[in-house]
Amino acid sequence: MVALTWIVTYTRASGVDLARVLRTARFPAKVSVFLLLAISVALVVQPYFAYGREIPGYSNLSNDEYQAAAWLVRHTPRDGYVLTDPSTGFVLRGLALLNSSTAFIIRGHTPSPAENYNLAVLIYRIFHTQNATEIPTDMAQLPQRPDFVVITTRTVSWVAVGGVNSTYYAPTSNNIESFAGLPKFSSSMFSLATSWQTVRIYQLT
Repeated sequence: MVALTWIVTYTRASGVDLARVLRTARFPAKVSVFLLLAISVALVVQPYFAYGREIPGYSNLSNDEYQAAAWLVRHTPRDGYVLTDPSTGFVLRGLALLNSSTAFIIRGHTPSPAENYNLAVLIYRIFHTQNATEIPTDMAQLPQRPDFVVITTRTVSWVAVGGVNSTYYAPTSNNIESFAGLPKFSSSMFSLATSWQTVRIYQLT
């Protein structure tokens, strides 16, 4: 598709009638153009096709994330804050209209999560650290006390690949149990509020 767009744009800019050229071109030239377009499309589509086959149904919003958003709407104060990874936070802001992770609603405006890089670094540290004793100090630096902490398979992917330098991560696994930081959320500082197969919601005790 990119190659086709480039060819059409180039031929128009240079005054070449692409349709006439294709009509009068010899068979080998037509085959060459077709092969160029086919290979270009295959190269662009292949990564998405491979990801879709490996993680079916989880490339976009999952049913668990939708159910979690609906639950949070019912249980979170209107001016509340949900602690999660930036990708899940962006999803929750869109679905539940809640301040989540680095995604905020400020006087009706929604500033870009990319503007909150330092906050993303702090949140990454909270989820990444294996030392539960560091959690209270890091929590105190958040913009407000979280009403809930949400862990999804997006969170698992974000932490596993060192995703602090990238705002959004789609889940690369359907297994939330692979999250190495899960045990610290089972400590006395948190209580499990509700859960689904790929989403867990904790409350600070």
